[in-house]
Amino acid sequence: MILIFSIPFHRYNLRYMKILLLIIVIIIGLGFYVFSRNENKGEMAGVRDIDITIEIADTPDERAKGLSGRESLDKSTGLLFIHDKPGIYGIWMKDMKFPIDVIWLDGNYRVVDIASDVQSDSFPEVFEPRAPALYILEVNAGFTEKNGIRIGGMIEFLQ
Repeated sequence: MILIFSIPFHRYNLRYMKILLLIIVIIIGLGFYVFSRNENKGEMAGVRDIDITIEIADTPDERAKGLSGRESLDKSTGLLFIHDKPGIYGIWMKDMKFPIDVIWLDGNYRVVDIASDVQSDSFPEVFEPRAPALYILEVNAGFTEKNGIRIGGMIEFLQ
């Protein structure tokens, strides 16, 4: 049995159909947007809704000094080292006064290695990543564990 429905064609029906189609497109678009945001958040290595202020170290002198000489680092602050090209960049704790977590990131902000709870008395030991990194993020010790940051995860930086 085949049913055929006939809807009389009127100008106002066309207008309602256009509005309905627009609403459907908006709903589908919002669905994709929400899904993609949630999917990305799942890859953010646990730093979903954490606001931290990032200080930048992008010159050789700033990178050499790092956090040396400071008494502490505010719990909502990190120091981001920016290098010119990916490489095996080591971190040492010369003149450091507090422990930190070190997070090495590639050019896509994927975590390639982590050194957790690096103690200030570990100098002259040098901590290096297992894979080339373009960025290094230094945060207070315990930050990576508290926020579930893992190797392979992504960290999203918002401006």
